[in-house]
Amino acid sequence: MSFIGHSLGGVIIRASLRYLQLYKNSFHCYVSIASPHMGYLYHTSTIVTTSMWVMNQVKKDQSMIELALSDNKTLTVIIIFILRNVICMNYQSVLS
Repeated sequence: MSFIGHSLGGVIIRASLRYLQLYKNSFHCYVSIASPHMGYLYHTSTIVTTSMWVMNQVKKDQSMIELALSDNKTLTVIIIFILRNVICMNYQSVLS
């Protein structure tokens, strides 16, 4: 079983992997392309800032709140923080 995710899709796959522990031995690879695994708290792009502001004004989407790391005031219960502790397969970070 292999997974490929781009942008928010990579984060969704990563969050889903913890529910697939029964199939852990069948995992082959997980490829995440341009996914915000650390959230969007530390970014330097005005396009990202503006887009997130517009998205939050138009629709209060839970995923946007989580990516902005504003789903809770306590860091240890923010979903992005919790996901960093999920180990579902042996993985290797590859940057090009």
